[in-house]
Amino acid sequence: MWILKPDSLKAQCYAKEFWKQTSYSFDKTSHKKNVPKQLRHTRAFAYLTYSEFNKYLIAMPHELLDLHSRLFTYILNVENKEFIQEEWEEYLLDNNSHPEYAAITSDEIQTIKHFFNYDYQISDNSEFSYYIAELLNTNTCTYCNRQYTLTIRNAKNEPLIRPEFDHWFAQTHYPDLALSFYNLIPSCSFCNSIIKNKKEMSLAKHIHPYIDKEAGFEFTYHCIGSDKAGKEHYGVECNVTATGLDKDRVENTLEFFRIKEVYNAHAELELKDLIDLAIANPGNYIDELVSHVLENTQLSKEDIFRILFGIEILPDRYLNRPFSKFKMDIINKIHDILMNNR
Repeated sequence: MWILKPDSLKAQCYAKEFWKQTSYSFDKTSHKKNVPKQLRHTRAFAYLTYSEFNKYLIAMPHELLDLHSRLFTYILNVENKEFIQEEWEEYLLDNNSHPEYAAITSDEIQTIKHFFNYDYQISDNSEFSYYIAELLNTNTCTYCNRQYTLTIRNAKNEPLIRPEFDHWFAQTHYPDLALSFYNLIPSCSFCNSIIKNKKEMSLAKHIHPYIDKEAGFEFTYHCIGSDKAGKEHYGVECNVTATGLDKDRVENTLEFFRIKEVYNAHAELELKDLIDLAIANPGNYIDELVSHVLENTQLSKEDIFRILFGIEILPDRYLNRPFSKFKMDIINKIHDILMNNR
């Protein structure tokens, strides 16, 4: 959950396919001459060469911020003045703040959007968007791990379903990162279009799937009371395991995607199933069950958990199956409780 493994080979494949799919060319007779005349005077037009543009396609997140800063510093064109994202956003809210940012005109932004046109290059190009989805090969939503985000074609190999691509750095304030491989995060429509939508995230405040190595929290649960029949009901908690500044970033990300609230909706479903199973089978039932099956089959422990609970048990495979992190965390919690009560 949350964590994607950087893959430079996949990024290179993405860039290679981009140049096959696109009508863009930076020679004297094609793309640069196709830019509307009213935009050819812009500094963005002068700056974005083939070499510079290609860097955007494959750069890692921190490098993307550097590329973004260099482009906008060039557009700003103020001696000894470096572009600062926060200052520009303040200017957009109040034109009297940091007036030098008036140099970033609507024509400059339109030029950037012309070059980095996500709708034209990816969203409206089903063949390329499905190629990207298949290249990423992520079965469940990166952010919630609740829903499958499989890429599916019909018998004629025509596109049917694919994950949405969230722009981790939002297009609103990072229009030049719209086509960057490491800024396209496979996600479900709930996380991307409803929860995140156009809200911004930052590396300083939030977990980034391609930078951080672990989720930094674990799911747990607690009893929230009993009904009139004496039946206990439970709620989901998120216990942050990260420390220092990472703790704040994990907490911010949990809050951003409403993970506790979203998973609490499953308290009477997946959580209840696991607790009911534990109540019906007192003792160290999971270890006993796994050991019994292992003795009589050639299955691995991973296979058994996949068959019994429909999950992956290794963190780097959590995104292969829905609810893998949640169920493993809860199973481990139940195991600890059972062992402590022996």
